[in-house]
Amino acid sequence: MTAGSHYNHPQGLVRQPLGCVCHIGRRHTSGFDDPTYDSILKQADTEPLATALPQYNQLAQILQNDVVYIPLYYSVGNFLIQPYVSGAGSNTAFDHYWNEIKILAH
Repeated sequence: MTAGSHYNHPQGLVRQPLGCVCHIGRRHTSGFDDPTYDSILKQADTEPLATALPQYNQLAQILQNDVVYIPLYYSVGNFLIQPYVSGAGSNTAFDHYWNEIKILAH
């Protein structure tokens, strides 16, 4: 698993960067094993965001209270972007949307 959310949804934050609660029904490599968390996550994953948002907030609170260590990190990448390329780049969470990259006249 990589750090950061892979898409703009709370699901990406409670599943992916933790390295612990990523696969419901499988043994968690970090040792964090909470059936309540897994149950809430499984339910939230099946609902529309507007309905599931309180559940994602509850999951964040469980992590805040019960997880001893969450290794949050951001990888560093180098990009060579020509001056005639517009919209390319990244930040600490994700690459800029590739469908917005434009090649300018040069």
